[in-house]
This record gives sequence, C-alpha cells and structure tokens, in this order.
Amino acid sequence: MKVKSALCALALVLLADQASAVTLRARLHDEAELPAGDENVAVENIYGIPSDKEKSLMQAKKFAKQKVAKLAKKKQDFKSAFAAFSKSLEEEDFDRAMKLKNDLIENDNVNKEELDKIKINTNALFKKQFMFPEVAKNDFATELFESLEIQEKNLNSNLENVDLFNSFVEEAEKVKKALKDKYADQWTDPAEGKPQALNQ
Repeated sequence: MKVKSALCALALVLLADQASAVTLRARLHDEAELPAGDENVAVENIYGIPSDKEKSLMQAKKFAKQKVAKLAKKKQDFKSAFAAFSKSLEEEDFDRAMKLKNDLIENDNVNKEELDKIKINTNALFKKQFMFPEVAKNDFATELFESLEIQEKNLNSNLENVDLFNSFVEEAEKVKKALKDKYADQWTDPAEGKPQALNQ
C-alpha cells in the first residue's frame, strides 16, 4: 500500500510539473507577443522556456511575416492605383501609382520589370463598356480604339514622359466624348460604373 501511495504521489507531482510548464510557456508566449506558429522554433528547455537566442529567432520570424504582408499590400495598392487611373484618367490617381511604384523599387527592392507588367488598360475598359458588346467592333468604334491604343502603348512604354501622359489623356478624353456622342446610353464611361445592361 505504501509503495502504491508513493507511486500515486509521484505521478501527481509529474502531472503538476507538466501543467506548470505548459502554463509558464503560455504566459511567456503572451508576454513576448510571439506570433502564432512559433512552435516550429525548437525550444530545448524541458519546460518550454525559450532561450534569448530562441526568442530572437521567433521575433525574426514574426517580423519577416509582417514584412511580407506589408509588401503584398503595397503591391496591391500600386495595382489598384493604376486600375483607378485607367478608369478615371485623373492625374492624382496616376501620380499615386507612380509614387507607389518608385517606393517599391527604391525602398523594397522590387524588380522594376515585375512592376512594369502592370499596364494602363483604358482602351480595354472602353471596349467593355457597351450595352451590346458587338458594337465595339463597328468601324466607327474600331477606329477610335486603334487611335487610343497607340497613345496608350506609348505611355506604357515610358510612364515618366509628361508629353506622352498628356497625349494619352487628351486622346482618351476625345475618344470618350466621341463614344458618348455617338452611342449615348449604349456606352458607359468606366468612371461611372458598369454598362447599363450589366446593372439590370
């Protein structure tokens, strides 16, 4: 009986130690504000208490994850700014897109060629704004789109050229007016939303 009691007491002590270790590790995790998933950092201490080196590694993983998320958001903001300009033709949207692009290149070391893949696509947007898509293939509309495409390609090839920017915006505004005058409600300015048929 004494042996059995001793074994039971020993088991209780071991369970208590294990519970204390778990509680201590949880408290340490909260105090250090370590990221979820830090379990993949091997902790040598039997009670789960990370050393200074292990805590530094955990923090490094946390900061790396935050940096990746921040960079992804900046890239998305850049894409959104370009998309906004393609619709609005507003200089403010264009300037914002260019500032984001330069910031990504200069401060985040993003490859310029990667960002150059994001293009102004006003011409494609204009083509999709007809109530009846086949109208975009009419001779009148086709001629307008071909003219706009030239200016758009020129600007996309050299986004920092002010003259190309002005020429593109001028041509886009001219095409927009011509489409509205010719097709009236059958064509919708992208800045105003989707074609009417798609809103019904």
